Amino acid sequence: DPHNTGFGAAYANHFDMTTHVTGTAKIRGRRFDVDCVTIMDHSWGPRNERGMKNMGWMNACFGDDYSVQVIFSFDPYAKGWDAFQLAHGYALVDGKVRGLTAGKGRAISRKGQFPLGYELVVTDIDGREHRLIGTAVAQHPWSCYSNTQAKLTVMEWHTNGRVGYGQAQAGAALGV
Repeated sequence: DPHNTGFGAAYANHFDMTTHVTGTAKIRGRRFDVDCVTIMDHSWGPRNERGMKNMGWMNACFGDDYSVQVIFSFDPYAKGWDAFQLAHGYALVDGKVRGLTAGKGRAISRKGQFPLGYELVVTDIDGREHRLIGTAVAQHPWSCYSNTQAKLTVMEWHTNGRVGYGQAQAGAALGV
């Protein structure tokens, strides 16, 4: 249902998928080995010039056995746990994808418009609660469309003694 995706019809034909990427990258003449678990994002829905919805897109990867991917509805004016509410997502637990049934998130200690981190609490279909606390490693504004701007943050996530990495995007529509 496009109305429950967190980003309207833009995510009507959307999927996210945890993947393990290996290989090499050559950047400015230097070669780097790549061995990374990450979330891959594919989306083909229309991007309207007006009326885009606010959304949060966040993920955390802790290895081949565990990752979390969430799309939230996002209220940029709300405080604390009211800011990010689950639209949909999944947890990959021991190689099995488990849909999420509940979830919320909040920005931690904002410095200007950019958060210093995020805290997420989501529940999967098995009733397992996933609590993640993330610290911003790098961030910048990203105007991916002419009518929205996201605060794009590379995250270091922590949960149950594990350290992982991923992204957090808090996308807010610009004026109408």
